[in-house]
Amino acid sequence: MSAAPFALLPFPSGETAPDIAVSGWIEREGPVLAVEFHLEGNIGEVVLPGPSASPRRKQRLWESTCFELFLGPEQTGEYWEYNISPSGDWNVFHFDDYREGMREDGYITVLPVSVRKEAESLSLSAEFPLPGGTPLTGFRAGISAVVAFHDGTASFWALNHLGEKPDFHLRGGFTMTLPPTRTTNQKH
Repeated sequence: MSAAPFALLPFPSGETAPDIAVSGWIEREGPVLAVEFHLEGNIGEVVLPGPSASPRRKQRLWESTCFELFLGPEQTGEYWEYNISPSGDWNVFHFDDYREGMREDGYITVLPVSVRKEAESLSLSAEFPLPGGTPLTGFRAGISAVVAFHDGTASFWALNHLGEKPDFHLRGGFTMTLPPTRTTNQKH
């Protein structure tokens, strides 16, 4: 099994944004999920939080450039939101239903983030276990990003957009089925 690629679309705001693109891939091996985001283009205009001396769980990461992953079992309304910053800081939230019962989920205590920056690109990758006690099949994913610019504006990126304003929590936006698990017997 190979990684499942994705390409995010900007929210159609009508404003002209700097020339950038957001893409990546997601892969699963048993109960472990790996995701990589690529931000490419004129990233000199993008606010990229500097590396954290001690990356940790942190609140309100979406107020700057932040990459997000939403995971929800198909048969329930519950879901998890993963926020990953270019600084290496991160957080995981659990929701009982659409924007209800939000709380930090402590099932992950460390989330190692790898960041590579070049002149016209930024790559960010992370690997973490799926929530404990959840099935390994039947998950849907919503993948998104908030990209903040030095002029004080931001653009909102997702697999698809629903509604009149950006809302990554809408379950209809969880359009990607998690790839089947990769096993050691499979060839790439």
